[in-house]
Amino acid sequence: MPNGQVQHKQKFKEMKKLFLASLFIFLLGCLNHNPTTEFEFDIEEIPEEVEEVEEVTEWDVFVEALIQVESEGNPFAVGKTNDLGILQITPIYVKDVNRILGEERFTLDCRLDISKSLEMFEIYQSYYNPDKDINRAIKLHNPGAGSDYREKILSKINELKHCLNKNSK
Repeated sequence: MPNGQVQHKQKFKEMKKLFLASLFIFLLGCLNHNPTTEFEFDIEEIPEEVEEVEEVTEWDVFVEALIQVESEGNPFAVGKTNDLGILQITPIYVKDVNRILGEERFTLDCRLDISKSLEMFEIYQSYYNPDKDINRAIKLHNPGAGSDYREKILSKINELKHCLNKNSK
């Protein structure tokens, strides 16, 4: 396997762990808006993947915010322009990711698979936005969207950060 593909797979595994951790934290703290509710669970019930994660990064929070804005986390969400899945990936996006890889690894059906959608997103962003600039990432993900789309994502990022800070205290 070429070195570039190994690096993509390793980055994807790391991203998946971080995504699971941020999603777990988000679901614990943000989906229940009743501030008097306390969560009771045994520490043994937390999946191992979550225990291995060191820190939720700014990029992880961005990806979760993007998912919430695009699909509210629904892997079967259908958009208005043939975009599907948690990240509302279009057929052109899939084609471009395959072009970047130099092989037909992803099909249109992969858009409904959370792991494959995240992997496509990471490949696309790593190619066009290697510095992981969030403003550039927003524009790359939905080039035709206006400033209101960007503001929605930035607002969701702030909401998630607030929840993460609240839950870490």
